[in-house]
Amino acid sequence: MTKAMDELRAAMMRTKQFNWWQRRELRWLSPKNEEQRQVVMGALSADHKLMTRMIRCGEISASNNMFYCGVPLCPRCFMRERGKQTRQAIRETFLDTDNADVAFVTILLPARTDLSEVHDVIEKEKRRLRNFILRQRSLDSRWDDFQLVGFWEMGRMSFGEFQNAGRKTKLALNSLEFPFIGEDDETVWLPHLHAIVSKGRLTEKEIARALRNDGHSAPYQVDVRPFHTYRSVAKNLQNVTRYSLKFRIENDREQLDPLDFIEADKEEVAIRDWWPAKDIKAYAEWLCIERPGFQSLRFVLSKRDANENAGKAAELQGNETTENIESSFERSLCRQSDENVSADPGEEYSKIKVHGICDVDFDALFDVTDRVGYVSDSVRYNNVLLDTNWTSRPRSSSTTFDTDLPPTDAASVVAISTYAGNVVSLSERLRSIIDRNRANDDQRRGTTR
Repeated sequence: MTKAMDELRAAMMRTKQFNWWQRRELRWLSPKNEEQRQVVMGALSADHKLMTRMIRCGEISASNNMFYCGVPLCPRCFMRERGKQTRQAIRETFLDTDNADVAFVTILLPARTDLSEVHDVIEKEKRRLRNFILRQRSLDSRWDDFQLVGFWEMGRMSFGEFQNAGRKTKLALNSLEFPFIGEDDETVWLPHLHAIVSKGRLTEKEIARALRNDGHSAPYQVDVRPFHTYRSVAKNLQNVTRYSLKFRIENDREQLDPLDFIEADKEEVAIRDWWPAKDIKAYAEWLCIERPGFQSLRFVLSKRDANENAGKAAELQGNETTENIESSFERSLCRQSDENVSADPGEEYSKIKVHGICDVDFDALFDVTDRVGYVSDSVRYNNVLLDTNWTSRPRSSSTTFDTDLPPTDAASVVAISTYAGNVVSLSERLRSIIDRNRANDDQRRGTTR
């Protein structure tokens, strides 16, 4: 009788016989989802911290609110989450898009035997993808409209299962750091990324080629699929979002098609091949204890902001119209010093941290009454080795620095240093180069200053 009622409720849910507020109050899951919930709870010990939450999941309080455990492997919670992500994809992120504008991308990541090492793999891939997009946008403006919304997912395989895998699986995993040796029942974790991308003016082949050229060169590591044209874009988005957030803890008999996942998920399977209990427990703890659940699984690369494009265009235009290199150089340095140095009436000099050309931070003393910056004679370097050029001038000689004297060769540059230790500062060197260029231009034009 209970099984018949469960099947009746599931059929009524599929045919949308309940309103949304009525669906929220239903504590019962479909037989298939309830089976997964019981498998997860069976893998956890009775005193496990996640067990108490999962037992309470579905309870309705006196104020008519339902309690959710928040465990991603709980069917009630992951259906709620993927419903929210589906609405956001259809109504916000990919609103007014067509099937020709969107594609589904899967990227396989290196395999790991220790689940705690997967976090570093994911973080490394995040940095790689962010840098990848920045490089592509600097080379081709068509990538400005590229957008990605992805979800990290986990698969698993034992060494024994790998030996019986197909040719493509072995070829792909051998290039993704799959271990060479191990026990037959030892688990190897297979992280990967499922993503919905807005192509903009790009094609699927261009996206796949760019990803493969950027380090994703293993066989079958990158898969870019266009959306089905015979189905609405909303239905395609619903399929791929559910596929990305399926949280399957069972071995599928055959590879599921992400664009037909809803229909494939309805098929009844007599015997379900669940993961080992130790792997289910480890995966649940990794999702909820080591990582903050659903929040850590979403990954987004947005389109380039229009304000950013306008700012870059204005900056380029300003650089092209600059007529005086020296004045531009001095203005930028003075602006930096004004932002970083604050005048203190009680001190004649202000000491701040400065980043040198040798990629080393050093201390510099600025005359706060002058507020000119690096090009001023009021700068005193605490470490002259970092930002100076050594000369062959004797230490005993002392000559004042005269900016009105245009040097004509390297020797004259050496002869005007005001720094002890026979050194020429960076500002002096730059100023002398500018003066020398001016003198050469005047000689070529037949004029004098």
